[in-house]
Amino acid sequence: MDHPTMIENNYNLSPVPDVLQILADKRMFGVEVDSRDRDPPPRCHPETRKNLRNRARIWLSNHERYSRLLYIWGPAGEGKSAVAQSVAEEAKAQGHLGASIFFSKLNDRDDLDCVVPTIVAQLSTVHSEFASIVSNILESDRTILQKNRATQFKELLIDPFQHIMARDPSTALRPLLIVLDGIDECKDQHAQTEFIELVNSHVRTVPRFPLLWIISSRQQAHLKPLLLQLHCEREDLRMDDKESQQDVECVLRDGFRRIYEKYRANFDTHWPPENDLLRIIEVSSGFFAFGSNIIDFVGDSQVHNPESQLKTCMKFLDRRTHVSPLQALDLLYHQILSEIPPESLPTTMRVLGMSILYPHHSLPAQAQANFFSLDRHELIQAFRGLHSVLDVPSALDAHTYSIHFLHTSFADFLKDAERSRGFCIKPAKVHFDIALHALQWHTHATKLAHKELKWIAATEHADIQRERSIMLKVLRAYSSDVAWIACSNVPKDEATALLDELEVFNFRVLLAVPDGIVRFLPWLYSLGPRGQALVHVANPECSPVHSAKTVSAQRSLDRQSKRAYPVSFGSNIFDGEPPYDVVFHLGMDDNTCEFALTLTRDPRSLLQGAAWMAGMLGRGAKRPNQD
Repeated sequence: MDHPTMIENNYNLSPVPDVLQILADKRMFGVEVDSRDRDPPPRCHPETRKNLRNRARIWLSNHERYSRLLYIWGPAGEGKSAVAQSVAEEAKAQGHLGASIFFSKLNDRDDLDCVVPTIVAQLSTVHSEFASIVSNILESDRTILQKNRATQFKELLIDPFQHIMARDPSTALRPLLIVLDGIDECKDQHAQTEFIELVNSHVRTVPRFPLLWIISSRQQAHLKPLLLQLHCEREDLRMDDKESQQDVECVLRDGFRRIYEKYRANFDTHWPPENDLLRIIEVSSGFFAFGSNIIDFVGDSQVHNPESQLKTCMKFLDRRTHVSPLQALDLLYHQILSEIPPESLPTTMRVLGMSILYPHHSLPAQAQANFFSLDRHELIQAFRGLHSVLDVPSALDAHTYSIHFLHTSFADFLKDAERSRGFCIKPAKVHFDIALHALQWHTHATKLAHKELKWIAATEHADIQRERSIMLKVLRAYSSDVAWIACSNVPKDEATALLDELEVFNFRVLLAVPDGIVRFLPWLYSLGPRGQALVHVANPECSPVHSAKTVSAQRSLDRQSKRAYPVSFGSNIFDGEPPYDVVFHLGMDDNTCEFALTLTRDPRSLLQGAAWMAGMLGRGAKRPNQD
């Protein structure tokens, strides 16, 4: 692409400083590609994002490009700003950069009302004819700077270049690039979408014009629908693609090489150990922010001890220390979570807690909402600001796909109280919440209480009754899997409300002995008299109603065909040779079910529950396999 031509005209030319002086009170400073306030800026390693940067070069030089707007979209910390910086620097070196704004909420560079004045001020320093026209416009009408963004966009940016093109149509073949990085960091979501739409509308209707645009943003819920409608070329940054993972490995290996060269005299062997490096590469998993944070921590010039810093990193990765090498990443996570509305935060945390502590029992997002009796709007609001760190399915896909973490570092952050502080997941609270709702859904699903389902049909053509039936089955299956595991994870001193629920729970709804029963029974017995009243070994004095319903691992069985469910307890309290078939009664009065367990001496399954078993048998119960 050729350099833009500085065209003289017959107007009274005002000096460029006059334009800058007029705009001084309205523009943002410190947002430029080479601003001292941003030094050193994030930029791509020479060997990373090579394909993307090459596509950007082709786009810049291609007169037949599909669109004058290139949109870079990706998760938080995935290197969007580094790409924008590198592309802008290259364009500036070649004389093609018109303006650049690198937004930053943390540094108060986030006001979209200042965007047009800032772009105009920067363009005025590289295009003399544009500066002259704008100067004349502002001299004749200073009130333009008090007008809305759309008016400023047209009168200060579009109209001057239209005038230039009228004099020299070939100007469109020498466009200048405007880079807007991190537009999602601006403080008004409506302003974000409005400005993107202004650019998009002009790009769509005027395909040839002397301005090209690169806009980048994190994956945000309010921008997703807009992005689908943009007339743009688009680059999606992903952590899980092969190029990203190779690029992060490149950054890590080169970063450690530079640290080694700097402190070579401190090492008596090759450093770092390859196993440590491979472990960091594996955990980074294509996440640029994670890798760069590790390098910054290990090579910290204030510490001057990379060996010790690396050991701290490895302890951190192995959960053996709370000293975090990811302080910059933690700050990013704090910023993202701080943007969640206070009224939505409890909902956000309870669903995140479910996803973190019960990852192997994942539910689709729609089922998660119903599990907690949330409607569609409540779930969407709770996760509206987290699309840059989570994969949140759309409302149409929520019945199929679950919410999951884009990188494990965010889940690790939420589990570490010293790092996440007020945003820390509280395991006891999560387990209690899951247990209580799971017990309630067992009961509700059996009673077909449809009113508890807050989010049913995904489409207007869905069969509502069929959707209700499917959702109830999903919730009951999930509840059956997690209820007993969740109960057994609740601390004894916080189990009172669960006991209230268990005392009225109809255990006859169980179709099979739950997998978590091995942990649930000793937990229940450990709660004292109230818990012990809910479980006992069958004995001749039991009421006949206790054995009216028998369950097994496979199906509900009558007493004649009853089969034991094999579970290893490792108890050493029985005489004779194992195994021992023990029949239990679980529940209160008419809500009691009966089931059998086979107890063995397998030492691999030794439980602290041996004492509770002895306690029950010591109350005069007869061993079921003895006559």
